[in-house]
Amino acid sequence: RCLSDWSSDVCSSDLICASPDGTKLYVTNYNSSGTVTVINTATNTISATLTVGSDPWGICITPDGTQVYVANKDGGSVSVINTSNNNVSTISGFYQPYGICVSPNGSTVYVADNGGYVEVISTATNTVTATITDYNSPLSIAISPNGATLYVGEVYPVVSVINTSDNTISTTIALNSNFWDNFGIAVNPSGTEVYAVTLDNSVSVINTSNNTVSTTIGVGNYPYAVGSFIINTCVAPAVPTLSQSSTTSNCGSTSTTLSINTGTLNS
Repeated sequence: RCLSDWSSDVCSSDLICASPDGTKLYVTNYNSSGTVTVINTATNTISATLTVGSDPWGICITPDGTQVYVANKDGGSVSVINTSNNNVSTISGFYQPYGICVSPNGSTVYVADNGGYVEVISTATNTVTATITDYNSPLSIAISPNGATLYVGEVYPVVSVINTSDNTISTTIALNSNFWDNFGIAVNPSGTEVYAVTLDNSVSVINTSNNTVSTTIGVGNYPYAVGSFIINTCVAPAVPTLSQSSTTSNCGSTSTTLSINTGTLNS
């Protein structure tokens, strides 16, 4: 639901995110004043401007839409926005947090900290519960749809693969790039491929079955992020009322019909 992050329970590092119901956008404003702009999507107007930490970068929202997490790069902190009242609290103790993402079940937030760490935050207590040492200088971060694997974009440029079950790095994938910084990363909805952008104008496509780069795509100058994966959400047809014989739900080119066979009830 974050643009270049949340879509069908897939999360990656973003500079803008949307509430699960689509009514609000949260945008980080990268400046020393440290603000997040809240946009009403019904009217496309600004409904609030919230003060967070210095130079906010990555942003993500929990699946239930109750909390927004903001990585304040030069503030060395993560801001937590209560979406019901726009109150902001702060989690301190980071070095230079860039990317941030939330697990599909909403219980955990992961922070890519350029100091050589990935910090783990419990959303229940908003405290850091673990620190994963990653000396490759993390910049961007994404999580698989099943929540089992983190993919961390690094400076050098490599992608570290982390098992969330024990918070250990299982492997490191070298990207086909001559330029260091990997500021954007995302996982596709099926979890079969990871897309990592580097500032040498390329996107590396990683096959998650063997953690190797399958191809490299040339793009425009200095790419910083990758876009959302959009999934059609199909809604089952409603149960027909007594006055209806059937109801129909359309999803793309597929039409589903629920019918009722009526008869006589004998007493």
